[in-house]
Amino acid sequence: MVDGEKKGEPPVWRAVLSGSVGGVFGTAVGHPFESVKVRLQTGQTQNLFRNLYAGVASPLVAVPPIWALAYFSYKGTYKALPQEWTQTNRGMIAGAASGIFSVIFKTPVDTIKIIAQNTHTSATNAARTLWQTEGLRGLYRGNLATMVHMPPSQAAFFGAYEVAQQHLEKQGIDFVTRAFIAGGIAGLVEWSTCFPTDVVKTNCQAKPGMKYLEVWKHIYRTNGIRGFYKGYLPTVLRAFPANGAGFLGIELANAAMQRYF
Repeated sequence: MVDGEKKGEPPVWRAVLSGSVGGVFGTAVGHPFESVKVRLQTGQTQNLFRNLYAGVASPLVAVPPIWALAYFSYKGTYKALPQEWTQTNRGMIAGAASGIFSVIFKTPVDTIKIIAQNTHTSATNAARTLWQTEGLRGLYRGNLATMVHMPPSQAAFFGAYEVAQQHLEKQGIDFVTRAFIAGGIAGLVEWSTCFPTDVVKTNCQAKPGMKYLEVWKHIYRTNGIRGFYKGYLPTVLRAFPANGAGFLGIELANAAMQRYF
């Protein structure tokens, strides 16, 4: 079940604040794994484990509002869907909606982060370079790839989260532990089902001038099917703790707001 549903849904506006907290938690835990994943996906394997928090400023500033928007749109859509639908179906549809709403912020944030991770520089320097060389278009490099990736990715994520929540609740697990485990499982399902489109998205954002379908063809010609799974190991290693921490942050924030507001 969605957090708080059994005792009455909290106001949707709280999702903005709790989602922001979740974004901070998830970024702090997951960024080193993300750096390794991006470098493997784009072939920048020299000094693979050096400066693993390179580019963290961009997601720390921008990921919380992205999580806030995603979680807010998810909760709002979820509540608007027919009550007679199963929680899993509502979760998947609401998740797809949140993916669509997130694209406008996620594309520039990911582009800056990827450039910073590959060049071992700060997010500020990466953003300045992109703006000076390509302008706004550079910040939205790979926007089509992001739009293709996000809706199914978030549908898988939130659908899995709902299934895990239902199962764990039946086991009598407390809501905080349940949020961490369900969030971790959701992350594993998301990346296991949608990883190839993320690889394409990353390469579109890292390499200017390549069209979306050209990137698919280039990856396949260069490395075959295996090319679409470069960086999979650090991603799945990251998925559980990072997404678990994100939803733990959300639940702790929701509990605090319920107590004090």
